[in-house]
Amino acid sequence: MQFEAIGTPKRDFYYGGEHGDWLVTLGQTRDSDAAERSNWRVITGQVTAAYPDDVAIESMGHWAVGWVEYFLVKPDSPAVQIMSDWADTLAIYPIADDDDFSLMEWEENHPDDGHCYADEGACECGLPNDW
Repeated sequence: MQFEAIGTPKRDFYYGGEHGDWLVTLGQTRDSDAAERSNWRVITGQVTAAYPDDVAIESMGHWAVGWVEYFLVKPDSPAVQIMSDWADTLAIYPIADDDDFSLMEWEENHPDDGHCYADEGACECGLPNDW
């Protein structure tokens, strides 16, 4: 997979950070769903642990669209191939780790208030669904 450097000039995008030639390989936003947030947690954790000097997470905010985070990888580092492999894998099956995704959905639908916020009939937890 080909990744683009975050500092590549674009008509509607400005980047003023310190990693302008690094590659954008993954992102998440305020509106990311459970699958995107789980994939972010699994992949960034794995690759950061393996290549801490070759990756960076940059966060940006905007009053109109909320926040966005990018997972950046140093060009010509081994992490580029790992992220390319992840992109190929997610193109076939969009969940990086089924267990983590399931946990993310559970946490999203079952906050600590004793209620279930899943869609009606989508959960068998037995907690009240009276929201």
